[in-house]
Amino acid sequence: MEGPDFAPFGVIWESESDSNSEEDGDEQETDPSQEKFTEIEQASQALLAELSSMEAEFEIEKRCRAQAEAFAIQVSWENKKLKRISLALLPRLGLQSEDLAFLSSGEEATPDSGLDPMGSSLQQIKDLQLRVSWLLEEKKELAA
Repeated sequence: MEGPDFAPFGVIWESESDSNSEEDGDEQETDPSQEKFTEIEQASQALLAELSSMEAEFEIEKRCRAQAEAFAIQVSWENKKLKRISLALLPRLGLQSEDLAFLSSGEEATPDSGLDPMGSSLQQIKDLQLRVSWLLEEKKELAA
């Protein structure tokens, strides 16, 4: 009787030991797969963090570009406005077209010229004021 009673236990013990060895094998198999999963998870977390920082940087660059474009438009508009004002004032200063070309070229006065462009303009203004005064006096004399 002993044989039949122990045989089933022996088979059970063997199957338990077989299942234990299989579980050990599964643990060894899961360890590399678990390591790979952990490695992939860490890499994906790093990628997500990098993506987040790149998106933030992109938004900052986008806002900076929009501000720079708005500033460029404003400066361009102000330059046009100043150019119109300058062109409107040129006849009042008595500048001739060659004086305008000289001023727009940005060249400096040559040492040979007696007066700088501003000095010659001021002299022209004084001369014109004297002439206007003289003409007004002459007009008064003629009217009297």
